[in-house]
Amino acid sequence: MRRSLVAVLAAGAAVAVSVPATAAAPAGNAVPASPRASAALEQPMEASRAAGQCTLGRICGRVHNADNRIDLLITSNWYYRNQSWTWRVLKPGQDGRKVGVKDVDGLWVGRGCRVKTKIRELPRPRTYNKTFGYGWHRVKDNVTVKVYDTLC
Repeated sequence: MRRSLVAVLAAGAAVAVSVPATAAAPAGNAVPASPRASAALEQPMEASRAAGQCTLGRICGRVHNADNRIDLLITSNWYYRNQSWTWRVLKPGQDGRKVGVKDVDGLWVGRGCRVKTKIRELPRPRTYNKTFGYGWHRVKDNVTVKVYDTLC
């Protein structure tokens, strides 16, 4: 089972976040296996919105992978974040738009890892640092998350 998971990860279908590029993905870093049953029901109007669309067409969430050692996993639809069809992989130096996601809704951090980020919120500019641990983390509209270091 592990070999098939690593083969899928290597093929680019899905990559666990916060895994050094030179190491194989540990089993504990696999993408979440148990979706939240109520996630799609939390806000039905938002769930019906097409994946990757920005609020009012221009207010978007963004993620930039500034860590040169890892690939990041993002989702284009927060309410379906546990569905692989919403996932995209950010290679070092890429942001969501580079991989076809205009509006990033979430960022995955693998088990046992932490990512250090710089967050910029608009419309009133506010910038701060934040460290995220294991799991999915929401990226709201008008927020840019720059991942600059990963600790595993």
